[in-house]
Amino acid sequence: MIYTKDRIAFESKIYKNDIILETSLSRLKQHTDNGFFIISAFRGNLLNEENLKRHNELQKDIREKKLGFFELLGRWVENKGKEDEKLHEEISLFVPYRGIFIDKDFFNFSVELMNKYDQDAIVYKEKNSPIYILDRDQNVIEEIGEFKPDKI
Repeated sequence: MIYTKDRIAFESKIYKNDIILETSLSRLKQHTDNGFFIISAFRGNLLNEENLKRHNELQKDIREKKLGFFELLGRWVENKGKEDEKLHEEISLFVPYRGIFIDKDFFNFSVELMNKYDQDAIVYKEKNSPIYILDRDQNVIEEIGEFKPDKI
């Protein structure tokens, strides 16, 4: 989906009103068992227009690998624990694992995108493992554990 200022303003109102479709949530849950990653192309220091452009490019990169995604409204704290700490809301993409990838290739693709879009971290899960937040050096920042919609 191509995002414009009007589209993101509309969707932000929907998400902020906590409207969640149960069918979407249950479909998302089905994908968590096989693995996934969550990534955003947004950066807090960029203008909204640039973030939307980057988001559309990220979608294109994912589709080129024959992967699908779900759009989510994400939140990230930049400069956590510092004086200039700031919470940002951003559109994120939940990318479920597909069997066309060898597990390590899927992981490497997620790290490649994290670096390309200058992200501090991604949410990542392999099959039969907990959910982790990983930094650019692939270190675990936090173990989230099992899928809980209000936690990731």
